[in-house]
Amino acid sequence: MRNYIVTVLFLLTFFLSSVAADENQIVKEGEKKSPFVEVLDTDQDVADDYKKIEDEMNVIYMKLLKAQLKPELLKKAQSTWETFRDAECEYSNSCIKKGTKLYSLAQYACLIRLTRVRINDFETQIKSSCPVKK
Repeated sequence: MRNYIVTVLFLLTFFLSSVAADENQIVKEGEKKSPFVEVLDTDQDVADDYKKIEDEMNVIYMKLLKAQLKPELLKKAQSTWETFRDAECEYSNSCIKKGTKLYSLAQYACLIRLTRVRINDFETQIKSSCPVKK
């Protein structure tokens, strides 16, 4: 089963790489790009989405940090989480060739997913009020 998945990922990567190579061709006025190329062009949009969600997380993090009795513990936890997040996304996307648009999209998707989970964790901590300054 694992070999099947690796083969499918390889073929998908190869196909998308060949479609992305066509992206550099000049498109005449009025012609449309392949829909696959249009999807691959969205990596900047995904990067912008990640920036927004990361900013949202940082606002909540600062709010939570200000309320802590022991802010150094939250700082340590956040630093450790960031290391985990980066390693997890690198591992999750290890079957995709680095430097490709597909890898970039997969990397941002992973970062967004894990950051949303972290935001949810922070919101739960804020609601639980433990341990916070009174």
